[in-house]
Amino acid sequence: MKLRAIGYLTLGAAAVLAWFAVETEVTGGSPHGPMSEDMAQAQEVLDQALARVEDGTAEAEAQDIAGQFGLEASGDICLMRHGRLALRVPAGLRQKLAAIEIATTPDMRLTLLDAVAVDQPDSVVAWRVHMLRAKAMAQAGDRDGAGAALDAAAGVTRIDLRCRSDEAVARAALGGDPARVTALLDAAVVADPGNWQAQVRRVLFATSQIGRGDPAACARDAARVIEGAVVVAALTGSARQLDRLGAAARTQASGAALAILEGMMQERSGRAARAAETYALGLSGPRPAGECGLVLTRAIEARLTAVTRDA
Repeated sequence: MKLRAIGYLTLGAAAVLAWFAVETEVTGGSPHGPMSEDMAQAQEVLDQALARVEDGTAEAEAQDIAGQFGLEASGDICLMRHGRLALRVPAGLRQKLAAIEIATTPDMRLTLLDAVAVDQPDSVVAWRVHMLRAKAMAQAGDRDGAGAALDAAAGVTRIDLRCRSDEAVARAALGGDPARVTALLDAAVVADPGNWQAQVRRVLFATSQIGRGDPAACARDAARVIEGAVVVAALTGSARQLDRLGAAARTQASGAALAILEGMMQERSGRAARAAETYALGLSGPRPAGECGLVLTRAIEARLTAVTRDA
């Protein structure tokens, strides 16, 4: 019965897409008028993301990222993700900084940080202290102080470029304009694709933003979710943890936007039948109005076709 239901939903989505294709051919753009240059570029980004998943390119690249020598993707700072970088910090000081990070309160951490002697302002040690200070200030609710500490971290030049990923994630966590947060999370995964925290935050934030901006932003966010989910799954390797991410997304998204994320996570953990059900529900459930809804329909239909064909 489930397969029959999926088949009916697939036919319904195909009818919508057929209508969309006819209207696009007539207007030269979309059923809502001519497609803007920005929308055309965004649609191409989404089409490329779908194609890269379909032909296995996205998976191959994700496995390369996850297979980096010595990578501990879950480490919340570059010195933990890439162990060799930590060797630039004296062992005794590493232990002291680790103890500061687990101190009970932000105020206690800030007090302990004030006692850390930084002999070289342009060093890994100085950068780590700035990042710990930024984290403690953010947790204490001092966004301006956290931003200033991140500015100081950015001023350290003798640091591995992968560590810039942590700066971008920390700035994104301070919030603000969604476009700025998106740009910061994009920069974070470019600087260090093996940063699991950056990849997860980017996927979850993109999911939450689908349908909240213009159609071009909708298409780009859908592409971020589709390709990002492949990397997150490769770095995670646990179906249970992927399900937790889906649960986290449910607090900020629903309908078609949520179906893309959950379906991709289920696909990547070998649960094609469940992914097909998720996609089918996404096609029958609520979607954003206008072009964004049609963009999501097209993306979900593409993945539903793939998983049912390969079943």
